[in-house]
Amino acid sequence: MEGRVIPEPQRTYFLELLDALGPAADDFVVAGAQAMKFVVEKARATKDVDFLLNVLALRKESVQLAPIFEKLGYMPLPESRNFQFAKAIPGSAEKMRIEFMAPEEYKREKDFRVDIQDGVHARACTGGSIALAQCHLHTISGKLPTGVPCIVQVRVTQPHALVMLKLLAQRSAPRPRRGTNACVAIVTALATNSLLSS
Repeated sequence: MEGRVIPEPQRTYFLELLDALGPAADDFVVAGAQAMKFVVEKARATKDVDFLLNVLALRKESVQLAPIFEKLGYMPLPESRNFQFAKAIPGSAEKMRIEFMAPEEYKREKDFRVDIQDGVHARACTGGSIALAQCHLHTISGKLPTGVPCIVQVRVTQPHALVMLKLLAQRSAPRPRRGTNACVAIVTALATNSLLSS
């Protein structure tokens, strides 16, 4: 399944990002549509990467995230208030876009944002703490933009926690969203895998 997770050219820059984060990458957990690709063969196509962040660990981390993002060419999207970042991919019309979420219990009062570090925020996520705890390590390999081979381990939200996040997001949405179909796809894939392995 790894070959279908995070297509090129984004894959190269996903590796670049996690490699640059060093030990702090352990506090970034892939969620959203990219996480679905680890369990659903025909998951919704997306090139953006959503991360759930371990807030308390990153607040104590000596590594400062904003300078790393700036050095790699990421700029905060103006409308996002520092929880969405993007960079142009050299030699391509495509972009690398990342979004940060964090457990809602850490959000600001009367605001949807969670302060992570100076210049880096996250969007409050209901059920985020459970999803952070319920994750698996996966290995992603490829090459850095310099052409140097790179292998990273990344934490990915487990399927049952992903379903929970989707349903909670659906419940709080003002109108129905595509999250329901995503939940059905995950549950169907899990049931199929269970039947095949039994």
